Amino acid sequence: MGESYESPEEAARREAWEEAGIGVRRPMKPLASTAQIAVDNLGGFLWGPEVNSVPEHCFAVEFDGGELSIGEEHTEFRWVDYETAMSMLHWESNRVALEELDGMLNS
Repeated sequence: MGESYESPEEAARREAWEEAGIGVRRPMKPLASTAQIAVDNLGGFLWGPEVNSVPEHCFAVEFDGGELSIGEEHTEFRWVDYETAMSMLHWESNRVALEELDGMLNS
């Protein structure tokens, strides 16, 4: 979820930088995959009592294999193949986005 002044792409760029050290100027492509996420599943603490769901936008970012630097929200990362990634994802919307990205990369 973006800050109130951010577009979905600006939020994605900020999150990529904050969570993985991926430069904000890297090529980024919006995916068609979107979803509404119930705030109950997210803690609900950021948006106030009148907000029941928030939009989820998905983007692909080009990464050249340089070094990643994970942010404070995470303790580790690992590279995995498609099948392993699909099995690790909790949210169906994330699996749909990964499937879309896989189709783009393999077409």
